[in-house]
Amino acid sequence: MKDYRRFFVYLAGASAERFSKRFVFAWEFLATAVSLMKLVESWETEEDFREGMYFMTDTFMHTVNTYFLESPSHPQVMKFIQYVDEHLYDQLSVTLIADGLGMSPGHLARLVRTHLDTTCNEYIKRKKLEESVLLLQDMTLPIRDIADRIGISNGHFIRIFQEKYSCSPSEYRKRIVTGITADV
Repeated sequence: MKDYRRFFVYLAGASAERFSKRFVFAWEFLATAVSLMKLVESWETEEDFREGMYFMTDTFMHTVNTYFLESPSHPQVMKFIQYVDEHLYDQLSVTLIADGLGMSPGHLARLVRTHLDTTCNEYIKRKKLEESVLLLQDMTLPIRDIADRIGISNGHFIRIFQEKYSCSPSEYRKRIVTGITADV
């Protein structure tokens, strides 16, 4: 098992280094790789490593696919993405973002729909949920504080987290502790 563990820690680190040199999203990818390296340390059985291999592959592919899906050629859509990333912990609305970018909410909504194939609100919700998954790895942060931090009421946060990941935030945390996060 020690050799498996060493191999997967190497795989997570080596992949992160290779991808981060090639793509612009180095910090996000490195954060994912570090999380995976910590997860690998908790694996004990051959089954853990087998499931872990699938989980690591899915996680890396999701990160790469996210990068390609969020690389629009339209400069206003790129500004929208940047605005959301920079204000992730704020209360966000289409009107607020459109005002910040100097355009009408309708025009912004059409651009986002055309170039990202989603609505502004769905994009914002997805980014906030992705951030919450990272924050949930800090076991010292209460779930209510995570919801507050990302600008979503606690009850609404739990509901939309459950809809997206098919488990509650507290169940997700339990899976982190036990090393079973392949479903999320």
